[in-house]
Amino acid sequence: MPTWRNFKKNAHRCGLYEAQDVLVEIDDVDLIRLDTSWGAWLNEYWLRTPLYYDRFSKLIFTNPGLRKVRLRKNYEVFIAVCASFLDLPYINAVERWRDHCKIGVCWLDELWVAGIPNYKYWLPALTQFDYVFLGTRGTVSALSHAANRTCYWLPGGVDALRFSSFPDPAARVVDVYSIGCK
Repeated sequence: MPTWRNFKKNAHRCGLYEAQDVLVEIDDVDLIRLDTSWGAWLNEYWLRTPLYYDRFSKLIFTNPGLRKVRLRKNYEVFIAVCASFLDLPYINAVERWRDHCKIGVCWLDELWVAGIPNYKYWLPALTQFDYVFLGTRGTVSALSHAANRTCYWLPGGVDALRFSSFPDPAARVVDVYSIGCK
C-alpha cells in the first residue's frame, strides 16, 4: 500500500493515514512510503495543468516527480488510498505494480458529482484497478456511469477510543478544522 504521508501532510488526510495504519496493524501489509525527488513540485505543476485540457493525454499515467519504487515481491492486493483524484498520479511512482499484485484497489475518499466532468481525462487511470471505492455515497452511481465500471461506497470511520482523552478529558476546544482541500 503506497502512502504519500512523507510529503502530503494536510490535516484533512489524517483519517486516511489512520486507515492505512489500521490495515498495517490488522494484517500483513507493507506500507510503501513514497517521497519526492528534487524539483517534484515543478514536475507536478506541469503534469497537472495539461491534464485539465488535453483529451488525448496519457499524462495521468506519468510519475509526477516522486522517487521511483520497485516492488521486490508479489502481493495479493495493492491498495491505493487517495484523498481525491489529484492523488492518482502518485501511484505511478510504484513501477509496474500491476505485475506484482493480483488485485488492484483504489479508494477515492472525496469526489463530488459536480467534479466528475473536471476529471473526465483522468478516468482512464481507474482502469488499472479491479475495484474502485468512494467515500462519498452520492457520487457512486455518477462515477460508475462516467467511468463505465461499477464503483462502490466505502464509508469512513474514526477510532474514537484511540483519540479519546479518557480518563483525563481535556477542555473541549477545536484544534483543527478542515473543509475541503483547494
